[in-house]
Amino acid sequence: MLPVVAKYIASPDFEIFYSYTDKVKDEIKEKLGIVDRILASDLSLEKATAAEAARFSGRRGFSQHNIKTLVGKFRKQGWQGLVNLSKVKGADRSKLPIAFVEYWKDLCLDHQRGKIAPCRNELVRRWRDGQAIPGYGTWREHWAKRAPGMVFDLCPGELPDAWEYRTLLRYGPKKEEMELARFGIAAGLAHMPHIIRTRVGLRPLEWVAFDDWESDFMVTVPGVDRPVRLAGIVAKDVATDMWLGFVLRPAIPRKDGTKDGLKKVDMKRLVAWLIQHYGYPSDFAMNLVFERGTATLPPADVRAIGEITGGMVVSHPTSMITGQVLMSGFADKAVGAARS
Repeated sequence: MLPVVAKYIASPDFEIFYSYTDKVKDEIKEKLGIVDRILASDLSLEKATAAEAARFSGRRGFSQHNIKTLVGKFRKQGWQGLVNLSKVKGADRSKLPIAFVEYWKDLCLDHQRGKIAPCRNELVRRWRDGQAIPGYGTWREHWAKRAPGMVFDLCPGELPDAWEYRTLLRYGPKKEEMELARFGIAAGLAHMPHIIRTRVGLRPLEWVAFDDWESDFMVTVPGVDRPVRLAGIVAKDVATDMWLGFVLRPAIPRKDGTKDGLKKVDMKRLVAWLIQHYGYPSDFAMNLVFERGTATLPPADVRAIGEITGGMVVSHPTSMITGQVLMSGFADKAVGAARS
């Protein structure tokens, strides 16, 4: 049976759902379970809600009237109608665009050796200097939508919602990424999976590595006036050295000299297809090893996979040290003394 989180919460909303505390998430899942049973029931709404009220007999807040109200909110607002905003601090200020989250993580890793406070100062400086911030645009574009008809000569002092220090800290890089940015390879590796030196003892689907690559041959694309290279992301089973699946896109040049090639959605589709097509082990964890860059997943999607699979699919960031990761079935060899 599909978990209610996967059934009723679309992936663009994972960033919101997984930003809540465990207590709030558990309450949402419990309410989704109630709604799911009512919607699947052959009984009338009156009888189905009465049955649910009987199931929760003695628990405050689960009267038949309240459960009817719950169903009404779900029908109007979806899963977000089930959130008790009184238990979510700053609930109306907690939504961050996914494009911004990726931009913020990169800024933290590239600036001031990963420290959050200077990174936030740099973010605010870029914003007030008129730079376009992914997910928001420039401050003029942002305020044109927020205060239509008003004209500002200077950037208003109020920052976009959810740019408070605590919120940005929650959406920042993981511990291993921060350690790597601040103190170097040795510190970062202390928080990462050990490098695999041999396939002996490895089980199929125990370790799956993802990497992006670009072909050394050219392909023709309708509408493009010259041959282009083919780019792809591959998922490889480390134990068997087998390519489990891949996605491909032509790297089409843009006018500004950059290339329109692989997108983050390609990685999401590959991971979803992989789990749907092969499944995952029931008696040991399936470890997904990602690069930083195109061949990775946003933190919210990583948490969602863990939630949906009951912790049986575990995601790991890899080296961020060299370009190719585990393409031979083992870890990068360009990093001096590897861990065993």
